[in-house]
Amino acid sequence: MNQHVLEILRESMVRRWVQHGKVEQIRTATIRGKKEELIVINFQNTNLYCKKEDFLDREVGTFNGFLHTRVPFIVTNIMEAEGVVLVSRREAIPRIVDQFLEVTRKGDTVRGVVTGVLDSNLVFVDVSGFPCIIPASEWDVRKIRNLRDQLPVGTEVEAIVQDIRKDDQSEPISLEQSEAEIMQDEEQELVKNKVSSSQEYGYRVILSRRALVVQGKERFWDEIENHHNVGDKVSVKITGKAPGANSYFCELPSGITFIGNLSKFLRQKFHDGLPAGVGATAEITRIEKSAKRGRVLIFRLEANHAAMMNNAYRII
Repeated sequence: MNQHVLEILRESMVRRWVQHGKVEQIRTATIRGKKEELIVINFQNTNLYCKKEDFLDREVGTFNGFLHTRVPFIVTNIMEAEGVVLVSRREAIPRIVDQFLEVTRKGDTVRGVVTGVLDSNLVFVDVSGFPCIIPASEWDVRKIRNLRDQLPVGTEVEAIVQDIRKDDQSEPISLEQSEAEIMQDEEQELVKNKVSSSQEYGYRVILSRRALVVQGKERFWDEIENHHNVGDKVSVKITGKAPGANSYFCELPSGITFIGNLSKFLRQKFHDGLPAGVGATAEITRIEKSAKRGRVLIFRLEANHAAMMNNAYRII
């Protein structure tokens, strides 16, 4: 065992520090003549071992849902002769809760790591070892489809603490029956573990990434002249039809949305029929800072989208 890591573990055991490691595997091992199934946790490239009863205080069918996830632990025993370090996740949880509640308040901005995403777009986030959730409606100002495909586990995200409440087990995180039926067994176990971990920690913490996006846009508008001015040429993405003829919602790279109109040439060519998702280049024609709105004139489509539209309208 690496001596530097061993020194850290020794001091952690004496001072009851909470450390974090990744669950690597579940395997049977013999410790002091007793064979038992242990959860193997990787800490600084060193394998540590946690007994099942020291990992969870509830019965589960399998621990596979915890594989490759980051978990807190406290060192409980170092057997140097055997080269074995025993740890307890259960003993670490109360300390995680106390530390989190001591420094975190509603309205705070926190940074965490995505640990799972459901088909319903409910996002599980680990913040300093504390399990939190971001409801689908709180991910963005726009409704995003298939967030699970776009948001890999391990992605770092920032969000605002929307609510911290005592967990009420009469209000569990619900899973749609149709969704649960098509989920594979291992994934269902993962979801159950994550839902139960909220109850295990005693508090449910709800985050909002959407609120942070809105705040960012508000700040952006306050200093809009530092980013955009009338006459600037900008890339835009059409996100839908706006009210009125020849009007589109156009998202700028900064994330704010202006109303766009096609140039006379493009309108004659495509008959006011551009679909959402088309990329284009536009000129900013108006900015109303106080009203937080602006307009652009779309004069060129991105090459691949132009080819797609030409084909759709059979233009050679």
